[in-house]
Amino acid sequence: MLDRMSDCEKQEGVRGEISRRKFLSITGLTLFSVLTACKGIKEPDLEPQPSKAVETVEKNEIILGNVRFFLKNPSSMSKEKKAELFETMSRAYNKLEGYLGKEAMTHPESISVPIEYGAISEVWDGDALGRVVMSEEEGRTTEDGIELLERLRPVKLQLKSIVEDNIAHEFVHLFAQGTALFSESFFEGHAYAIQSTLYPSSRDETLANLFAEDDINEFFDYGLDFNQYDFSLKGGIQSPLLRRLALVKWEIEWKEFLNMEPDFLRNFYTELSRQKNEGKKSFSKSDLIGIGNGVSNAFADWYKNAECFKDIGESEPKSRYLARLIKDKGLLFVGAFDAHPKVTGGGQYTPQFLSPIAVGKLKMRVLGDDGAPQELIVTNWDNYSALAKIPEEFVNGSEFQVQIVE
Repeated sequence: MLDRMSDCEKQEGVRGEISRRKFLSITGLTLFSVLTACKGIKEPDLEPQPSKAVETVEKNEIILGNVRFFLKNPSSMSKEKKAELFETMSRAYNKLEGYLGKEAMTHPESISVPIEYGAISEVWDGDALGRVVMSEEEGRTTEDGIELLERLRPVKLQLKSIVEDNIAHEFVHLFAQGTALFSESFFEGHAYAIQSTLYPSSRDETLANLFAEDDINEFFDYGLDFNQYDFSLKGGIQSPLLRRLALVKWEIEWKEFLNMEPDFLRNFYTELSRQKNEGKKSFSKSDLIGIGNGVSNAFADWYKNAECFKDIGESEPKSRYLARLIKDKGLLFVGAFDAHPKVTGGGQYTPQFLSPIAVGKLKMRVLGDDGAPQELIVTNWDNYSALAKIPEEFVNGSEFQVQIVE
């Protein structure tokens, strides 16, 4: 999909001249990307429905707040499965409304959104369980990346399975956010923080526990933030694992702030909803920081000291490398990349991005108990990062060394 963008826009790499551009935004449970499209997507010709809370299996639809959801292919689901889906959606919506408030969970306009249940197409992360596809709108570049000329609108909800916490995550994007938030640390960081607050068992403890290791936690304390527009230009974090770990780090940090100010996100999204209702089309990172400052006296000082929320390359060493063997868990973590800040001015825009320090195979070498060297090729290395389960004989080796073999 990103290659198609490069072909039709006649761009090379992550650099290019950006003026007015149409793009399609796609949110996923684990990933969010904005795809520059050569052709528009025709929106369904649907009449807005009155705002009420009702679910009707016979009519293959459910109305939550002022949004009508309907099954695009109702014959593909049994009546029992439809009832399970609608009941799960209703529970997720009610939990979010109780946590964020009715105003935040009301769309700026009454709309109808089709549900596609089953396989999810065109998702960068194969493990994504859901996504919200938004409308295609024109935008213009600013110092913050891009400003939309029209607000995004949900075009469809895709679900791979019926899991309440996953649906709640997508509803944060669809209702509370409802348009482009040009900061991943806000956009996905908030969605994951809300998800794990309302559904504690949904948290990925394996990844979260990595941050109990001081050197891994410090490795992610430098800025890794970017926006979904950057990602569409092959900027941001292109490594699936590295991006997932950045999301976990942001979730942890937001949860710590929510322990101090439990009503922060309720107040934040009430204000964001008010601004959407007054006509604001999209929210730059500075807009989002401004909302945070406006609803919390403690936010400014806390946020200023949270290094992980800074943009890629904003204030950090250019090169970052860590190889860490966690013996009690039998895990090897490796991260190796250079960070590049965004460049703007003169009609040009180069997004912030990461580049590999070296490209090649990742090899771990240890000395066994008998002093003989053993070598292991780490197969899930993506030239930026790897998290691998290591055989016991390697974990117990007297010495270990990691090499990137070009």
